[in-house]
Order: sequence, then C-alpha cells, then structure tokens
Amino acid sequence: MTIRVRLLRVMLVIALAPMLLVALDHHLSTRRIQSRVENIAFESLENDARNYLQGLVGDYVRIVERDRELVAMTVLAQAREVENRLCAPPPKPSPVFLNVNYDKQDRLPDDMQTLDKYFRLDANQKKHPIPVSFREQVFVIAPGVNPESVQQDMARLSTMPEAYARLYQFDPSMKTWMYTALESGFHSSYPGHGGYPGDYDPRVREWYRKAKQQDTLEPVWTIFPDVSTRTVTLTCSMSVFRPNGDFAGVTAIDVPLASVLNELHLPTEWKKSSRVLHALVQPADRDEAIRLTVFNQKSYEYQGLKWKKQLDFETLRSDNPKEMIALLQDVAEGRPGVRRMGYQGRDMLWAYSVYGDGELVSVILVPYEQVVAGARRVDAVIEKITREALGITGFILLWVIVLVVLLAFRRSRMLTQPIRQLADGAKKLTGGDFDARVEIHTRDELEELGNVFNATGPALREREKMKESLALAMEVQQHLLPHTPPKLEGFDIAGASRYSDETGGDYYDFIDLAELGDGKVGIAVGDITGHGIGAALLMASARAVLRSHVATHGDDLGKMFEDINVHLVRDTGDERFLTLFYGLLDAKHRTLRWVSGGHDPAVWLHGATGQIEELQTGGGMVLGVLEDVPYKGSGPITLEPGDILAVGTDGIWEAKNSAGDMFTRRRMFDVILANADKSAAEIHQAVVEAVVAFHEGAGPQEDDITLVIVKAL
Repeated sequence: MTIRVRLLRVMLVIALAPMLLVALDHHLSTRRIQSRVENIAFESLENDARNYLQGLVGDYVRIVERDRELVAMTVLAQAREVENRLCAPPPKPSPVFLNVNYDKQDRLPDDMQTLDKYFRLDANQKKHPIPVSFREQVFVIAPGVNPESVQQDMARLSTMPEAYARLYQFDPSMKTWMYTALESGFHSSYPGHGGYPGDYDPRVREWYRKAKQQDTLEPVWTIFPDVSTRTVTLTCSMSVFRPNGDFAGVTAIDVPLASVLNELHLPTEWKKSSRVLHALVQPADRDEAIRLTVFNQKSYEYQGLKWKKQLDFETLRSDNPKEMIALLQDVAEGRPGVRRMGYQGRDMLWAYSVYGDGELVSVILVPYEQVVAGARRVDAVIEKITREALGITGFILLWVIVLVVLLAFRRSRMLTQPIRQLADGAKKLTGGDFDARVEIHTRDELEELGNVFNATGPALREREKMKESLALAMEVQQHLLPHTPPKLEGFDIAGASRYSDETGGDYYDFIDLAELGDGKVGIAVGDITGHGIGAALLMASARAVLRSHVATHGDDLGKMFEDINVHLVRDTGDERFLTLFYGLLDAKHRTLRWVSGGHDPAVWLHGATGQIEELQTGGGMVLGVLEDVPYKGSGPITLEPGDILAVGTDGIWEAKNSAGDMFTRRRMFDVILANADKSAAEIHQAVVEAVVAFHEGAGPQEDDITLVIVKAL
C-alpha cells in the first residue's frame, strides 16, 4: 500500500471521525428522544383511550339499562291492561280482523299505511313493506283450535288497541309489535298486520315458554327471529293470569335491536375499524365458567328467514386465551374493565361493562393502531427530521472527502522522496552496510527521523559486537560447567542448570579430589546475585577460586570458605555476592561433609524410612560481602543405600505460577519422594519438569534453576 493511500486514510480518519461521531451522537440522541416521545405519547394516548372507552361503555350500558327498564315497565302496564280485560265480562261481540283478512285483503281497516320500520326480508335479503293499522289489531288462531272456544277471550281483548296505542306513544322507536297470546290458543298483535304462517302457534315460541316458566312476576328477555318481519328481534315478555290466579297467557313487546342497542358515538377516526358487540352471559360448555354469545351481529338479521330455527350465536373469543379468561372472570364478578387483546388477528383495546342483571355485557373493540395513530404521526415527523439531518450531514461529509483526497495527494509528494531515501538506506543497513546514510533536509520530523537513521548504523555495529561478546561469554560459561557427572562406585550423580538468560548466575561443579584419596569428589552449588555478563564473570571467578582451594584445605571446609570469601570480597563490588554450598563426598566410606555460605540447606531423603531431612548449614554468611567472617564445616553423615541428597538454588522453590503462588520446597520434597525409586537423572528431570509446568502461563522464567542429585546405591 502506497504512502499516498495511507496518508489519505489517516487524513480521512482525522477529518471524518469527529464529524461521524458527532453525526452518530446526534442520530442516537434523536433516536433516544424519538423513543422517549413515542413511549410517552403511546402511554398517554393509551391511558386516555382506556379512560375514554371505560366511561363511554359505562354510560352506554346505563342508557341501555334505562331503555330496557322503560320497555319492561311498558310490558308490565300492558300485562295489567290484559288482566283487567280478562277479569271483565265479555263485551258485546264486535267485528275483529283476523290474519286471513289482512292477507287476502278482503276486509281491511281503513287506516292501513306503510312505514320504514315495518318490512319483511325475502330470501334475497330484499325488504318488502308490511302495511299496518294503528286503530286495529290482528288475531291469529293457532292450528287445531276451535274458534268458538276462544270467542269470549277474543271479545275481551278486542278493546286492547286503545291500550296498545296509548303505551306505544311513550316511545315508538322502542317498539315494533305489541302482542298477547293466551293459553287457550289465539294470538293478538298491534299494530294490525298480516303475514303470519298457517302453522304459527305462539305457545311454542321461545318468548312464550320462557315467560310461562318464569318463577317471579317479572319480565323476561328473549332474542328470536320475528315471524312477521323475519328479522332478529329483542322481545320482552311477561305472564298474565286470570282472576282466579290461573295462568292465562303471555303479553310481550318486540323491540328492534337497533333501537335498544343504539350506535355509540365514537371518534371519527375509530368508527370504520371499531366494533361494538353485545353479548349474552351464558353458562359455558368448556373449561370456562361462562361464555359470551354475541347477539348483535349484522348477519343475524338474515337468520330470521328461518323463523322456527334457534339463532346460531357467535361465541366471543380473543387471540389471547389468558387475557380472555381474565375478562370472563371480570364479567362473572360484574367488574368493568379495559384490556389489550387480539381479536380476529388484530391488536385491539377491549372496553367492557356488565349490565345490572349480569345477563348482558357490552364490548367496544378499537384497533390499538388507531388509538396510538397520533403517536405514529409524531414518530413519522421526527423520523423525517432525522432523515433530513442525515442527508445534510452526508452532503457535508462528501465535500470533506473530496478536499481531503486532494490535500492528501498534494502532501504525499513532500513525503515520498524522504521516505524513499529511508527505504533505500534501510535496505543497505539490513545488508550489513552500517555506514549507510541519508540526506533529508525538510526541517521537520522527517529530517529528525533521518538523523536517527544515520545514528542507527553505528549503534547496530556496537550491538553486533556486544552480541558476539555475549555469545562468546555464554559459550565460555557453558564450558565451565560439568559436561558429565562423575562415576563413583555406589553412587548415582546428576546435575544441570537451566538459565533464564543467555548467561546466568547459577553455578554447580563436580571436582575430582583423587589427590585427597580414592573416591573423593567435591560437589558445589552456588547462586550469584543477578544475571548477565557480570554474574557470569563472578561465577567464573568463584569457580576458579574454589578449585584452587579445595585440594590444599582437604577436610577443613570452614577454613577453605574463609579464604575463598576473602578473595571474592576483593574481586567483587558491593552490589554482588554469592551463596555457595560445598560438599565433600567420600565414596569409599559413604560419608559427606559440607559447608555453606548463605545457601539454602541441602535435602537428605532417608531411603529406609522415607523421611526428609534438611542439612543444617551452621549459619554461614553469603560470600563476597565481608572479609572477617567465620565459616564452619558440618558432618560427616553416612549415606545408606536408597538415600538421596538434593542440592538446588532458589529458582526452584521460588518459581511462581500465574496466580503468584510459589512452588515451595515442600513441593520439591514431594516430587523427590514420588520419584525416589528412579535414577538420579530421572529424579532431576522430574523436579525440573514439575517447576516448568507449575510456572507455565506466568510469563518468562525469572530465575536460574540449578539442581544436583546424589543417590546412594
């Protein structure tokens, strides 16, 4: 990728990032405001709609109850008029109008007229006017009834038109037909009209049977197809009795559903998609306690064509069964409410209220989208403003990009030449030409970079020399360490150092002391402070001093360490010192003498008992600090077959894991004990592997690891 492209990218990021961040922040802020406004608007509109609908349906129910009570009072007055006439002696017979007179039109009242409310539906749902008389009524004698047997009752009720007319005038819109049917077998209806089927018997009609079965002297309500109009009618009926208390028959009033269940005045935007349902509260045939059967469906009007058939009411259900169960519970307990539920696949608000007798419930269903339409409009306005703002921001960003591209390519020319010089110089430098130079005079950071580059060659030359010296020091140090352990009869010996750097500060040695006697070997383990060249040099010096004193001092280990300490104090500065363990192993007598200068105790595992003992050092001070320091040798101890002697540096037990916990000497003891039956080399390997595994994941090795194992056979 060229510098121009990179520069362009950088400049685009510098120029566009703040603008994009501001635009993003503005967009997110607008979205948050939009969400908050939308939530507040939704909540406010929904609460307002709930309160409005609850009040509306409650008021509506009270109005309908008032109308029902008015109709019931009219029926009660009508029943009293009928009973008064049944108590009176039969009047002088006067001409009456039978159904056949109206149908054949051979004899009709002289006031026959047609009104919009009186019609009959045919099979094609077409309305045909029904002529009516408001001065006369019609008499219908049931099939199989002898006209002479009902002649006196018909004469008694022949004067009912004046009572019907008086009651009709209270509220004509609430009445279609006013009629009375007696158990003796005839039916009279006002206003007078024809159209009754030849097999019509009022005594089998639902309104008649329910009133007859009523235990109390109160009106009952029935919804049934009207035999005259073939439309669904709401009927209020009541039993009438003869003077001796015997059941005489039933008087009733047909009320148009539209007049009782007046249309609600909903807001204009709700009218089209809202529904107002009225339902009967009836026992359920399922798990629910009750069910609601809707009786004001528009389609019910045409079920009346089959006037003998019971109406097939729709059961009111919701798409949310749990909410519907809660609504039914409210209705069963007479509580009004408003719920948000699905209805026929649409999200709706249901406002409902139960009538006082608990038999009817009115429900208003308004689509939720219509309720929150205002919030949607607010949301749309904010969305439009947001899009416009983003459009302006995008236009500005486009111009910024054009300017940045032009500027980037212009500035890149000032950069490419110095960079090419640096690239060419770098190639020479990587090829080993430490004298490579560049000439950059731009009076800016590039010139400074050129100066740094020119100083890099000499620095690399010095570093290369240092690297070669370090490699040589590492090679020398490795040659100073034993390559193989000594071969002693009755003993298995192993040892090694694992450095954390190229050169380390740990030291171990096996010194052949044949001049002191057969089978004698000196074992040394030391730990010099620090790492690197200084520690390696001190280690070489300590090795040379030690080797020069071991043969001359023999068994006097304390005196030997005192002399060694004097040499090291004079050869080292104040910042470095040495801990050193030295043991004189006598293979012939299987004994060990030792001396320590500040080194951690060696470990002695008794093969016979499995017990571990630390060889006490006598408290000798570290070497190389003070000259006049006494040292005292220890031992001898006798090593029995199976005994193991382990001498190590603190890089073993002070190694840390990723949690900062140390390996500890206790873990080292456990590893040695677990591998006591193995060779010295295998024991050494087991300890080192345990330390490395423990330290895994905690970073690079921090300290040198040195360990010598001596196993008695």
